[in-house]
Amino acid sequence: MVADYRLEETDGIEVLSRLRAEGWSGPAVLITAFPSADLSERALAHGFSRVLEKPFREHALGDAVAQLTGTSEAHSLS
Repeated sequence: MVADYRLEETDGIEVLSRLRAEGWSGPAVLITAFPSADLSERALAHGFSRVLEKPFREHALGDAVAQLTGTSEAHSLS
């Protein structure tokens, strides 16, 4: 799952918390334009595997998803 931190009526951490409460155990990436150490700590504590800051470097989101899902579609930057 990829979720933005700021959503219209909730936030990505709450979305993942609800999914986890219902038994969903897949990998999750939180994206945010408002990064902080506190947000990263909270996100990781609630089950996110990665927190990515917007705007992303080229391929950052795709690479994170590929690594978390075990696919070989990750790109490397030279």
